[in-house]
Amino acid sequence: MNLLLPARLLLLMLIPGWLTYTDNANKFTMNYPKEWTQKAVGNAIAFLSPRADDKDQFQENVNIMVQDLSAQPMTLEQYTDLSKKQITENSGAGAILSQGSRSIGGQKAVEMVYNLNYQGRVLKIKQYWFIKGNKAFLLTYTAEPSQFSKYEETATSVINSFGFF
Repeated sequence: MNLLLPARLLLLMLIPGWLTYTDNANKFTMNYPKEWTQKAVGNAIAFLSPRADDKDQFQENVNIMVQDLSAQPMTLEQYTDLSKKQITENSGAGAILSQGSRSIGGQKAVEMVYNLNYQGRVLKIKQYWFIKGNKAFLLTYTAEPSQFSKYEETATSVINSFGFF
């Protein structure tokens, strides 16, 4: 058993000013910048970036949602097919910009970047999902397209900090 922490996680733990969110029910933690606000949104937890100024109407954010799949179990591939179908039905065939695979919290995950029209606003989404047991874990970075690259490195660090305990 490898007792060494992955380098990125170790670096995040050493970043001054980062806080840790702990979900005892689902047995995971995530780190986020102290300037960001933690907020429960439905069955998700969101970490919201600070507003740039009084005119800033959208806070870029990272959120995590855990879905119970026990009533309708599915594989990662089935979940991915369903997600792609929902994205293209809601935002059009050209909405998906890229798709890949990677590891999140030691789990095989899908990464998808896409555009979404939400309440009259165009948003750019970078989303990761994986299945563990009978639960789907969705980690999502949401930004206005003009702000996406500004917050992407921080959002990716938040997502990469996800780990089970």
